[in-house]
Amino acid sequence: MLNKETHDQSDLGHLTFAQLLAAFHPILPRALVDGNGWGNIINCAGKFPASVALATFGFEFRLENPEPVADLFLSGPIESDVAGYMRKLKTGNRSIEQSILLAPESGAAAELAIDQPHIPGGYILEFDLIEDPSALRQPGIFLILPRNSPDGYRDPEMLISTLGSVSCYTGYSGLADELARLIDSLRPPEVIVHAGIFPGRGTSAIRLLIHAADRSSLESMLRRIGWGGPWNCLSLLPRNLSGDEMKIVVNVDLAPHGVSPRIGLEIHFAKKWLSGDQHMFDPILKELVESGMCLPGKARALTGIAPVKFAFGKTGMFGLRQGIHHVKLSILGDKLDWKAYSAALLWHIRE
Repeated sequence: MLNKETHDQSDLGHLTFAQLLAAFHPILPRALVDGNGWGNIINCAGKFPASVALATFGFEFRLENPEPVADLFLSGPIESDVAGYMRKLKTGNRSIEQSILLAPESGAAAELAIDQPHIPGGYILEFDLIEDPSALRQPGIFLILPRNSPDGYRDPEMLISTLGSVSCYTGYSGLADELARLIDSLRPPEVIVHAGIFPGRGTSAIRLLIHAADRSSLESMLRRIGWGGPWNCLSLLPRNLSGDEMKIVVNVDLAPHGVSPRIGLEIHFAKKWLSGDQHMFDPILKELVESGMCLPGKARALTGIAPVKFAFGKTGMFGLRQGIHHVKLSILGDKLDWKAYSAALLWHIRE
């Protein structure tokens, strides 16, 4: 069993991600994840090498849920071990590696290429462990879209084809016209930064993450892309959400009939989570608690995340930097759900 005194960099490749997490346990306050919730995380993490922690990973928490449970996400560039995991998955007779690799050329002329191992951005895998602890078999898969083309995304036909190949589902092919319409409706600096699918949810929609300009232009953007409301939900965004220090990322599900009723509004700080300032979100969490949309214990636990944790090995010290990455309001009609996301990154300090 791994412990805080025994692991080192030379052993990292032989450890599982679960063993690494155990070395830092409790990695998070127990009010956020504990018991069966932690067991589900460890079970999922045991399928990955410890080196995935050298890229960003993190957890999702539901702020009105008293249970200490969480979802897990992993991210990484094409050369990472997250991508390595995807290469082991199969979609029909093709591997994921063959199915989703994009040509390195930028702009609309870029083509799907199964023989060129290059994605300028990377991957994100999302495991819905709260709803389904067996979600390891079909995680949500996101492409981090490159920003080296003028609009920050690639040709709609190519992107739809790529996502269809990832999910082994051909129903996405009819979405290209809707995606082109949505792209045409955006105004700078609005830009699509992630595109993904959730094969395990049985939906024909794709998830798009769009950087919005600011709160003042949010309703205008949502109307342009075709969201139908309810518009009064936008007033539930925290009153403290203003100024240049914050930004909004809009999550939309694009289906054959257009933008679905469900949207998500992510609140990020321009000051990155790696800064270690856990109190950036204090005013927002305080307001959510006062409005009854966040349990006080969850808010205290989030602000109690240790910015840095350490474990010692024979070749030096491992550090784990972590913090609140963003919070999100999910809207589906009258159903509202606030979530918080933490992120973490491992590094090694040699003696």
